Amino acid sequence: MMKNFVVAWVGLVACSSAKTSAVDGGDSGSSAADAGTDGSSALTATSATCSAWLAQQRATDIQALDPKSASKRQEFLDAGGGLRKIDDTYYGAWFSTGHFSKDKRRVLFVLHGTDGAPEYEFADWHAALESRGWAFIGLSWVYLDKSDPDRYSNCETMTTRLHTILDEMNTACGTGTADVSLLGFSRGSAQSFEMLGRDRAGKKRLKGVIANSGAWPTKSQPTPYLVALDTAGDTTAFSGGRMWMYCGDVDDGTSKQSGLGEPMCPIMTNAKQWVEKHGGSVQKIYEDPTGGHHSLPSNATAVGEVFQFLEGL
Repeated sequence: MMKNFVVAWVGLVACSSAKTSAVDGGDSGSSAADAGTDGSSALTATSATCSAWLAQQRATDIQALDPKSASKRQEFLDAGGGLRKIDDTYYGAWFSTGHFSKDKRRVLFVLHGTDGAPEYEFADWHAALESRGWAFIGLSWVYLDKSDPDRYSNCETMTTRLHTILDEMNTACGTGTADVSLLGFSRGSAQSFEMLGRDRAGKKRLKGVIANSGAWPTKSQPTPYLVALDTAGDTTAFSGGRMWMYCGDVDDGTSKQSGLGEPMCPIMTNAKQWVEKHGGSVQKIYEDPTGGHHSLPSNATAVGEVFQFLEGL
């Protein structure tokens, strides 16, 4: 189980107030693709071109967070994944065996939790993605400089990086025309709400969003970006946004993993109501009677519903 995935309320505020840095493709591996997301290069992308590009993305100067993270990283690379620097952090990308034979290509863009990493999320979702022919892109949204007191990226920066990543992978891997969905876990789930709001106000790139065990406490406010929508009385900001949520009844808020002092399912119910108030739709909150904070990936029924939802959009 992943360590210390604390859904901290301060992390929600950080999504809107943390430092914003320039987005840079980095110097590891090949240069960024020069084709945008108009689909022209996606037509020529193949499993071979994508695998060759991923094989060059090893970013050996990206440090692992801890020994366990280093082990997961090796598993990720052995599975054919690639790691690429972006500004002072990185992302991991991997494509399933059957991805390029699909009529509709799909990508899961994943945000980890507190003290997490893309490699942890890949370990959770690898089997499900492989069996369904999906691709995986995991963004590390914590900066590599551990001395930085403001280590987590804000949602505006993460939204920009989402588009940058899809653009620079397009020539080799055809991400420009793929259906992209967002999955956030714990603190990453809490940030997925603002990410969806910014996406609806911008490029509308996200087909769907999976919020897995993370939002703001019921007696607190969401991020300043979302509070501004409340203040403005904007009831259409999330129109067209589609979500599916998960919570576990055993995730009662008293463990160090959740850390909010409040059960997760009421938190997710409150967030669902907020999304619907602002024009979005939430197909379901999957309330797992035996689930804890990190139980979704091991619940086969719930995982099946995740992909049934996303593939139906």
